[in-house]
Amino acid sequence: MKLKTSIKALAALLFFFAIGVIILMKTWPNPHISPDSIQFPNPVQAVSQARNIIETYRETSDQHGRMMHLSDLPESLRIEGLRAAIVFDDHLSLVLSSNPDWNIGARIWAHDGSRAHEDTPTKYKDIFFYKYCNDYEESPTNIR
Repeated sequence: MKLKTSIKALAALLFFFAIGVIILMKTWPNPHISPDSIQFPNPVQAVSQARNIIETYRETSDQHGRMMHLSDLPESLRIEGLRAAIVFDDHLSLVLSSNPDWNIGARIWAHDGSRAHEDTPTKYKDIFFYKYCNDYEESPTNIR
């Protein structure tokens, strides 16, 4: 009888452990996303269209950061692995991996952007790789 109870307890423990691993895998940063892994089929067009979106946002929004429906993005910005797009008055963030605390992805700055940033350049002109964590204060290395 004790053996059956022990086996059931172990099975329950393994079940909850497996659920925890699955949740962790879904929310942990994707280790394969890097400045070199970001692919834009038409980077020149992507930068141009991102800057048009930023300009339109400036004219029409009083919010600080607005999520865009991915279906509203031009095709040139719908890169592989895209999870979200957030437009600000000086940049567009293309989120490739996230959890409630952080975002990782590609970022395109407005043509007149003057905010200091330390985003990592990609192989494409004017397209950067970024990491943001809301646990830390905003700084040139941590911009939403």
